[in-house]
Amino acid sequence: MISIADILYYIIIEPLTLIFEFIFSISYKLIPSPIIALTIMSIVVNFLVLPLYKRADVLQAEANASENAVKDMAKHIRKCFRGDERVMMLQTYYGHMKNSPYHYSPLNGIKSSVSLLLQIPFL
Repeated sequence: MISIADILYYIIIEPLTLIFEFIFSISYKLIPSPIIALTIMSIVVNFLVLPLYKRADVLQAEANASENAVKDMAKHIRKCFRGDERVMMLQTYYGHMKNSPYHYSPLNGIKSSVSLLLQIPFL
């Protein structure tokens, strides 16, 4: 029986492995030195992944901008209210901010970690 981890491995890791092996074998045929071939492979992979990194940086900048837009008012609410009243005020405030130009949601904090998540398969 195939587990979810096996399926994810074959969907994500196995294609990356094939790409890395292909790039390494081509670079090793050009220059038969493992160190130089590995360096070439690293440079090529970084160029291939560069658009993903740029998109992740844009997402992180958007998340930081929307978080900075609501930070002062959320800090004020946390300072002035306690308990259930604080929770209700923050939920209402965040609900109003979803419809604002900033489209803020407390889950936007996850966007700032996208660049890290993109780097994990390549490590």
